[in-house]
Amino acid sequence: MNAPPVVLWLVALLAAVYLMFLIAPQPVAARLEFWLTLWPRRMFMGSSAPGGWPGGLAPLFTHMFVHTEFMHVFVNAGFLLALGSPVAQRIGVRIQGVDQAAANARFLGFFILAGLAGGVVFALVHPSGAVFARGASGAISGLLGAVVRFALQPVSARIADPWKLLPLTDRRVVAASLVIVASNIALSVIPMFGMTIAGEAHIGGYLFGLLAFPLFALRQSR
Repeated sequence: MNAPPVVLWLVALLAAVYLMFLIAPQPVAARLEFWLTLWPRRMFMGSSAPGGWPGGLAPLFTHMFVHTEFMHVFVNAGFLLALGSPVAQRIGVRIQGVDQAAANARFLGFFILAGLAGGVVFALVHPSGAVFARGASGAISGLLGAVVRFALQPVSARIADPWKLLPLTDRRVVAASLVIVASNIALSVIPMFGMTIAGEAHIGGYLFGLLAFPLFALRQSR
């Protein structure tokens, strides 16, 4: 497989957490799901939330690694492999002459921050609703936002300058973003595979990736 190790380790982590939920006794799995899933109402309870501030805020991070349905983890792992590999390369992973420890750290930081952004947007949209979010979709949507900044260029332009990023005002970026945002608004109200999709988290992660990727992308000639 051509995916860099940092992407494969993330996929392995998602699979390992899913297997943990699969084999854990039901009471244990239910308890873990309660503590690790993002519940906006609990988050905004502050110090009065179960577990206090840590119990309310930690799920902003932990929720992105929690999958309890096979189709959910399977789809997210597939998109992580497809999108994570080119984004990791643009950040410097497997690029000769680049500090690989730093490149891997930048990629992981980008992935996690996109997931956090998705969680924050989801929580802000549902501050008091009895809804929850879990899964890596917000972080993966951040990878999609990054890909939109470089993959929509013509092949000739990419050959001429492999490290160039499209500006936010480029018509291809604008058109793709409108389609992605509109699709996720629809997904937030239309169940898929028997699951309700947290489209708000996808949008938050995507916008983070779209806007912040230039801060993480490698800027050098081959």
